[in-house]
Amino acid sequence: MPVYVQHEVLGKVQDVFNADALWQAPGLALFSRRPLLRDLLERSPREQRGRAATRCFSHVTLVLPQDEVDDDRHLTRGARVRDLAQSLAALHQKDFGDLLGGDEVRYHVLGSDDLDPGEVQVKFGHAVYLPAPGEQVQYTVTASRDSAIWQPVCAIYPNQRLTLVGLDAANATFAAPGWPFGLDAGLLLVNDGPGAPLELQVRPKDSFECRFDAANGYYVLRGKGASAQRLLLKISRAGA
Repeated sequence: MPVYVQHEVLGKVQDVFNADALWQAPGLALFSRRPLLRDLLERSPREQRGRAATRCFSHVTLVLPQDEVDDDRHLTRGARVRDLAQSLAALHQKDFGDLLGGDEVRYHVLGSDDLDPGEVQVKFGHAVYLPAPGEQVQYTVTASRDSAIWQPVCAIYPNQRLTLVGLDAANATFAAPGWPFGLDAGLLLVNDGPGAPLELQVRPKDSFECRFDAANGYYVLRGKGASAQRLLLKISRAGA
């Protein structure tokens, strides 16, 4: 199965807002270093011919320790977060400009309580998409275990072709509340444009069953076996 979401945690970062420190190790440290963001993008190209990369990923999500993001919001109104995203986008454009194929480089920075001080989570891949400013939502996705209480999962945008829904937001594009099918299973949503219906594919195939309940207007995801758990997924067109 293809890797739809590339995910890595960078540790021991002294200043999580230092774009250069996250991008590439300086000088002689290049030869004895842990992989940083530039290395990860280089090792996992979007497209390649033989062993040569022909296109790289252009959308990257960074997750910082929540305390760092909160302090920045309180003290500088989020200026350091914005500077980090802009600086990394500029480095990305400079080093990989010939592999972008006209794609716009976009970075998004957010916080999480799951990270320790000095840790930064990096996420990019075929199923990682960041909307353009002003881009309108095309679909909204919600999940339920009992059809009575529905919880939000994600929004899908017109140019967002692949979305992987699963157990956690590190290994999938988005986590579905109550996901009962384990870490390795996911549901791939394929969006081929406004004129095509959204396509749902179980990944890996046969991990669980997925069928559309036309009477109720939602998808029923059900595990295998007599005591199989289920999850309901509703996909609504925005503005409908």
